Amino acid sequence: MTLNGISVTGDFPASTANTLTYTVVEGDAIAGQATIQVKRADSDIKFGTISVERENVIPSTDPVASVTVDGPATGAIGFPVTFTANTDVKANAYKWYVDGVEQAGATEKTFVFTPAAEQTYLITAAAKNDNNADFVISAGVNLVVTKLCGELIKATHVNKNTATVTGVVGGTADKNTQDGGKLGSNGHYFGVKLASGSFMAGDVVTIVASLLNGGNTATIYSDKGENLLGSVDFDAETLTATYTLTTSAEAIYVYRTSSACNPNIESISVTRSCEASSNAELAKLTVNGVEVEPEEGGLLYVYTLSASYTEPTVTIALTLAHPLATIKYDLSNPYEMETPEAGSNKGQAFTIIAEDGTEKTYTVRIYKSNTLNDDWTLSSLSVDGFELSPAFENPYVVMYTITKPYGTPDPELSALHYTLNDPNATAEASMPDGQHQYLIACTAENGTSTNNYVIDIIEAPAKKDLLEVSFSNGVNGYIAAGEINVPYLAGKTEPSFVEAKFWNADGEPSAEIVEGKLVVTGADSQTAEYTINYIPVTPMAVDNQEVTFDAVPSYIYSVYGWDASKGVKFSKDVEEAGNHRISEGKDRIYIALPGAREVILTSGSGGKRPIKVTVNGVVDESITQTAASGESITIALSEAVEGNFIGIESNGNNGDGGFTKIKVNGWPTAIDNTDAAVKATKRVIDGVLFIEKNGVLYNAQGAIVK
Repeated sequence: MTLNGISVTGDFPASTANTLTYTVVEGDAIAGQATIQVKRADSDIKFGTISVERENVIPSTDPVASVTVDGPATGAIGFPVTFTANTDVKANAYKWYVDGVEQAGATEKTFVFTPAAEQTYLITAAAKNDNNADFVISAGVNLVVTKLCGELIKATHVNKNTATVTGVVGGTADKNTQDGGKLGSNGHYFGVKLASGSFMAGDVVTIVASLLNGGNTATIYSDKGENLLGSVDFDAETLTATYTLTTSAEAIYVYRTSSACNPNIESISVTRSCEASSNAELAKLTVNGVEVEPEEGGLLYVYTLSASYTEPTVTIALTLAHPLATIKYDLSNPYEMETPEAGSNKGQAFTIIAEDGTEKTYTVRIYKSNTLNDDWTLSSLSVDGFELSPAFENPYVVMYTITKPYGTPDPELSALHYTLNDPNATAEASMPDGQHQYLIACTAENGTSTNNYVIDIIEAPAKKDLLEVSFSNGVNGYIAAGEINVPYLAGKTEPSFVEAKFWNADGEPSAEIVEGKLVVTGADSQTAEYTINYIPVTPMAVDNQEVTFDAVPSYIYSVYGWDASKGVKFSKDVEEAGNHRISEGKDRIYIALPGAREVILTSGSGGKRPIKVTVNGVVDESITQTAASGESITIALSEAVEGNFIGIESNGNNGDGGFTKIKVNGWPTAIDNTDAAVKATKRVIDGVLFIEKNGVLYNAQGAIVK
């Protein structure tokens, strides 16, 4: 048989055939007596039970006597310390004590203690096993706790991709630095986290930036954007921002407030003062939820109640300037103060004690008026999604307007927001039927002083903004300030209007030429007029030589503009000589050329870009993109004596890629051919001399006739 893991063997005496006696010795850990089931070793036949008795055995105290406490002798405020009972003992139940006080829930072999004050703590353990009726307490260990102070952790920008983290307790950077010298993901956030322990109330977060891009506020979180601790503004001159923690946190994350606030952060540090703070200031005091400004050097706060105030008490809430300061008296916060009688006042003094013991006494005095207020005015007025005209600045201005988009319903009454200057005054808002307006009827506390605020709702004209205006020579005119500029080939007839396209329009606007102007009619039947300016462009001289664009050629016309709301780029004037290119990254150029065989354009650094090419108003389907950088495209031209008008337009938002050189090749002439006398034949037709060569007829000047 087996007793608690101890194998017991022996023969049954003849006189007691069913009984086997076993004497328990010290250390067998069998308490009292037990009834044990017995069976034969060579079969499953059970013989009943036997009785086991302890003879002259004293319960063991060894597990208790051997309990010790292992742990460090020093610690720091706010940083956990782990203690472990000696592992050689056979205890199965534990208790832990701090300065003699049992710690609730501390029943394991290990105990984690986080000290909260700068002092010496006595850490004691107790243990027992099933042989012991009571816990026996071991000798204690003194834990000397100091205040960890100075620079706890600092993350410093090093270069484009890394950050250095230092500090007296060490730590890690949650995000490495990103491009542009920003700590965090494109300036979004950067977290620093202690290797162990936590930040405490009173710790100071300091952020140093090298540049503020459009904003100056950072928000402080204890995790990645979920638990807001507070916000802080950068000083525009020093580019620093400091924030004092009011609660503990394991980590600090610094966020920009929006995409407009994108500071280049050089460093983020968390420091703890080595000296107790002497700050006993009162940051804010409110009475019934209304903030009261201090008087008499900041020590007196005065608030006047309305004569109609009937509550028996007044609620006062205090906000201390330093998180480690306390209120001297055991007052609740907020706390209640008895309401004074009409025409009288009551005061209450309270004292703030700084961390170092510095005291400062403040007084709040509550008056109750004996006359009813005649103030009916508003302190704020707004409509969600709209701007008031004029802006709400003077509460005695009562007439306003808002403008809604064409064809949209009036905003709901719930979009209207306002606040009364006197909380005891009343206001009722409505939207009178058919009036397209808000009406706010205000009545002062005295019931006799009244006035109305009116916000008229005006409908904006239907949108009918032009996007493109095309003409018969392939030109997409440049639209600006009520005018449309249309280049065309000098000597040719002014091109005619073909089509108008609109962007973000209401309904389907229409456009037509009326007395030389383009008249656009919107869905609301209102019109807009555009003056058309026809601009003649003189053809360049043909000499079959390549020309570098290092100035503003007179034969090139380009227009410039940019409207991000349309999502469209407009062309720019020929760029400065230093760029040696035209229309780099823009979208429209027009070139005037004489009658010629072809024009060759060499691409700028923009390389291949989608384009549309027109020759005299006809689309050249064979060319759909610019060439690679430094390479060329060739556009076929007409031999017409009056010339050619070339349009190049981007088919995307990246422009045409730019051109750096141009070469125009005219038709070959008999005069230019060195063996013309051999292969050419003179012919006189109707008294006019012509030269025929290889079936091509040239005039005396060498131009092709047929």
